[in-house]
Amino acid sequence: YFAGDQGVIVAEIEPGSPALDAKILKGDRIMAVNGKPLTALWSENLPSARRFLGMLPKDKPAKFDILRDNKRITISLTPRAKGAVEGKEQDCPRWNMTVKAINQFDNEALYFYRKQGVFVFGISPGNAANAGLVPEDIILKIGAKKVKTLKDVETSYDKAIENIDKKHRILFTVLRNGLIRQVLLDFKQDHEKQ
Repeated sequence: YFAGDQGVIVAEIEPGSPALDAKILKGDRIMAVNGKPLTALWSENLPSARRFLGMLPKDKPAKFDILRDNKRITISLTPRAKGAVEGKEQDCPRWNMTVKAINQFDNEALYFYRKQGVFVFGISPGNAANAGLVPEDIILKIGAKKVKTLKDVETSYDKAIENIDKKHRILFTVLRNGLIRQVLLDFKQDHEKQ
């Protein structure tokens, strides 16, 4: 018998992840990893549990003791670098900001609002900051174009820069803390050169 205050319950399995390959299931309770007990009873304990799992040596099998249907089983899982999951940071220099794709491991708060999408990652002094965009704004639309991927942002950015002589303002529709806002970005100034 195992107490209900032990272990970590698996809430989601990321597609293409080592956990999926190892056949760990949603609802499994991880009791120990490589013989070391793992417990996260409250959401406050999750960061340290995630950190522990994230520090497991890459490309070296780890032994997971799992409780499934009140039976203890052992599963071997080989962690790998999260690089592919983390995704790249895309620069929009004239807008003075960078963007990234939302992912559940690094952006849990954003993932709560949107399972996929793009958010403002970094802002340097300049156009985006002057317009009032802030890090973690989820970009819903740039102009009339819906934004779902980094490619959508890249296309809108390239088009905006191409037509900068005719038009140097663009409307961003963003989701900030669950509320939709519209932000007018004026990118006439080239802050990179100043």
